[in-house]
Amino acid sequence: MAPRIIAYGDSLTYGYPFGNKYSWVELLSEKLGIKILNAGSNGDALRDLQNRLLIDVVDQKPDYVILMGGTNDVYQGSAQADMEDRFKKILKTLKENKIKAILGIPPPIVEKEMEERLAKFRRFVKRTAKESNLPTINFYDMFFEAKKKRPNPSLLEDGVHPSAAGYKLMAETAHAAIQKILK
Repeated sequence: MAPRIIAYGDSLTYGYPFGNKYSWVELLSEKLGIKILNAGSNGDALRDLQNRLLIDVVDQKPDYVILMGGTNDVYQGSAQADMEDRFKKILKTLKENKIKAILGIPPPIVEKEMEERLAKFRRFVKRTAKESNLPTINFYDMFFEAKKKRPNPSLLEDGVHPSAAGYKLMAETAHAAIQKILK
């Protein structure tokens, strides 16, 4: 039987600005031949993910959740400590409900100050994954051209959201990671 998987996050999960049908989640579903529920919601911060966790994830009884957030928190000026606390609480709820978490490492954003804040949260997510022995999907590194310190502009639509090519690349990255995780 195919595992039940939910992708849980913000507009980067939802597929903004193209819509759900063109998201990395939908493209990944097609590649795997498994329906993955896209529970991405435009504008959601970690507080919003925490608030809708029971209805949108726990009540659906998935085997796995691909969790990615933090970008909107950075834009909304959330403190790093609050972001970490909310993220940990989401993970605790998933663990209590025997749902395996897969942590998505958020893609880069062009705006320097916001990227520096998001980079700090990214490091926390990676550290949490390592300490808790949780698998990750690195949606960050693939946005960079070889040996360049800036994201490939053709992969970002508006400096924050992936372009159609960016979402395809995210799906390919997720596909490679998920195949290893499901083995």
